[in-house]
Amino acid sequence: MSYIQTAALLRDVHEVYFSYKTIENYYKAVFSIVHPLLEFYPYELTSDIAADETYIKIMRKTAYIFFYFDAIKKIVTSYRVFEK
Repeated sequence: MSYIQTAALLRDVHEVYFSYKTIENYYKAVFSIVHPLLEFYPYELTSDIAADETYIKIMRKTAYIFFYFDAIKKIVTSYRVFEK
C-alpha cells in the first residue's frame, strides 16, 4: 500500500488522522530499527524448506518475487525480486 492509501485506511477504518508524509516518516524510522532485527535474527530452522513465486507490479511494470520459507515453522528465510 502507498503512504496515501495507508493514511486513507487509518482515517476511514480507525478514524485516526495522519498525513501521508507522517506515515512515510514513521515507516522509515521504524524500518531502520526493525529491519536489522528481523534480517539477522538467529532463527532455528528445520530442514523442510519450501518456495513460492508470484508476480507483482512495481510502477506499472511486472516483476517476480520468490519466497523461500521453513515449511514447519512458517518463517520466511529469503525473498528475491527479479524483473525477468
